[in-house]
Amino acid sequence: MLLGLKEKLTKILIDKKLIKEDDLKKALSLQKEKGGSLSDILVSLGLVSKNDLMIAMSQELGIPPINLSRYKIDPAVIKLISKKMARQYKILPISKMGDTLMVAMADPLNVFALDDIKALTGFKISPIVTTEKDISEALGQYYDESAYAAIEKIVDDMTEASEIKLLEGAQATAVETSQG
Repeated sequence: MLLGLKEKLTKILIDKKLIKEDDLKKALSLQKEKGGSLSDILVSLGLVSKNDLMIAMSQELGIPPINLSRYKIDPAVIKLISKKMARQYKILPISKMGDTLMVAMADPLNVFALDDIKALTGFKISPIVTTEKDISEALGQYYDESAYAAIEKIVDDMTEASEIKLLEGAQATAVETSQG
């Protein structure tokens, strides 16, 4: 009998003694009752850490993990996926090679996210596993304009506006002088 991915992952977690069979049954019944992803339930119950889950998923899927805090992403690549979509699917585009876009995601099994990204960008999508925490921090870093940069832009705009007024004032004075 072929095991589904969910079954393979839970088997790995049990085989590596990251969770117990009883814990899995408890999480599965909670999932049946309330819905949601099994991995989120296992983490919220404190049965497994997000990091251990990421490593198990990476090993099972053959998808490499990535630590986003140690990776510098080209702004041109970031622009390939909107802030709204990146936040919605908890994904981050990290590089582009030819017609393939590599995307870091906490849930590389989210087929809807992968299909949407492929349809919107026109690229083949290659997922890389990371933690939700890494994604959240990177989204803030790459998609949110820092407060400092925003203030700097406002000051530049104000300086530019005052220079224009000074210039207009100087021109008006010059016109009055030449007419007088």
